[in-house]
Amino acid sequence: MSENKKSSLGKKLFTVITFALTAGILIYFLFSTNGIAELGATMKTLKIRWLLLALLCTVIGWFIEGIVLHIFCRHFDHAWSYHNSFTIGMVGVLYNAITPFSTGEPIQVIAMRDMDMDTGMA
Repeated sequence: MSENKKSSLGKKLFTVITFALTAGILIYFLFSTNGIAELGATMKTLKIRWLLLALLCTVIGWFIEGIVLHIFCRHFDHAWSYHNSFTIGMVGVLYNAITPFSTGEPIQVIAMRDMDMDTGMA
């Protein structure tokens, strides 16, 4: 078996094991000690205004991140738009959520380079 196939098999095996372990833990906590009943009771007492406030704060945080990026990027590239800054911020949010150890910054640099910003400035 070639080295490339071994590496691919190892990655797939790691993904399957991680998924199975996560699903197993979730199922265990849902069905042990009234997990589903407790979840239902919690949902009944959920105050929607706090959920909406949390959502609003999250969105405001995204816009503020876009403003901060815009201030720094405009310093180096005067043609840089807020849309570009907001997009870069959202790329960071996405890759921070899907990669381990929250390392979305290298992808942000790549996205900035794709938007014609010099890599050294990004």
